[in-house]
Amino acid sequence: WSSYSSTTDVEVIPDAPRINCCDATCGGKIIVGWTPVVCDAKVSAYSLEIAVDGDEEKKENANFVEIYNGDQTTHTTFVKHVGVYKFRVRCNSEVGWSSYSSTTDVEVTSLIPAVPSITKCTTTKEIIELEWTQVEGHSINYVLEMTNDKSTSNTQVYRGPDRTFSFSADVPGIHKFRVRCNSEVGWSSYSSTADVEATSVIPAVTRITKCTTAKEIIKVEWTRVEGHSVNYVLDMKNDKSISNAQFLEVYRGPDHAFSFSADMPGNHSFRVRAYNDGAYSEYSSLCLVPMESVLFTSTILGVRHRAAINTLLPNNNITLLFRASRDGYEAQKFHQFCDNVAPLWVVYKSTNNFIATAYASVAFTSSDSYKPAASGSCWLNNLENSSGTISSSKYFNTNHLEKSLYDN
Repeated sequence: WSSYSSTTDVEVIPDAPRINCCDATCGGKIIVGWTPVVCDAKVSAYSLEIAVDGDEEKKENANFVEIYNGDQTTHTTFVKHVGVYKFRVRCNSEVGWSSYSSTTDVEVTSLIPAVPSITKCTTTKEIIELEWTQVEGHSINYVLEMTNDKSTSNTQVYRGPDRTFSFSADVPGIHKFRVRCNSEVGWSSYSSTADVEATSVIPAVTRITKCTTAKEIIKVEWTRVEGHSVNYVLDMKNDKSISNAQFLEVYRGPDHAFSFSADMPGNHSFRVRAYNDGAYSEYSSLCLVPMESVLFTSTILGVRHRAAINTLLPNNNITLLFRASRDGYEAQKFHQFCDNVAPLWVVYKSTNNFIATAYASVAFTSSDSYKPAASGSCWLNNLENSSGTISSSKYFNTNHLEKSLYDN
């Protein structure tokens, strides 16, 4: 054998990949694909670069920017301006980078997003659920519009980035939907319409969550029901009422709380239901509030006098002793029911609708004489005049306390 020749080294650099796909679609979307490179030196990554029309592509690395680095052979990017875009790609292996591929140009003529399409439009009772396809692009938002057979124009029911929406229909009938999307540069066209029929728009059943009393004030609260134009009806009945078998409506409106002054003792039962333009829900379960005592049910006084009475008698634990229309207008009837009771509050109503009250801290005893009382413990009050003005002012006898009460 001869001796060996001198050694010669050679470096195997991978061939450059070749761009075989470069397409522009709606919304500034560009899809780029390239051939995979197979060589002895394992390829670990591809680098895709982009340059905008006007760059001097013949210059080495002139204004090209890397937009992808990885092991895939396709990439999707979005651009924000119309124009011609240039792409080139190279690969990396254990021994280094290949040369760049030839540049490939693609022209973007429109940045308007693609049109979404509605893929789901279903209803369960009055709940309508919708879904639509995703549109790729920068800052994509969607607008969902609806019309029905009771409306002549489209109404926007949703605007945002989500692709699903559900809501309660407020009227029965055929509901038509369409969707479109917008980006930083403009709106897409509308999708085809999707129809769904809402056969029932009955609201859900509400539930009473609070039913409390403080003195004669009863407060009732109930859960809110989701839906369009939902209002509530609160009914009450009292087991002391002559019509205790019948519920009476005490509130109707959009609030979900109500308070009022009870006008008689006894067990107060409440129920509530929701309603909208379509129908009423079922009633809630009953809520019971016992009311042991209230300001007596008066044939003269009403709720409008409540504030003045609370000022006149701060601790108004009142028991009705005598009513002239019930017990008789004779003086002896008054003394029969009211003698030896103190303190005593008397309410008068004249034929011309004046209401006056008198308060005595000492008891009547039918003694036919004057009685003394401590200063400020006996007074008169003009509760309401003939024009309906209510007053809580008190008038005292301050000069002759020994004649505070004439016991006739």
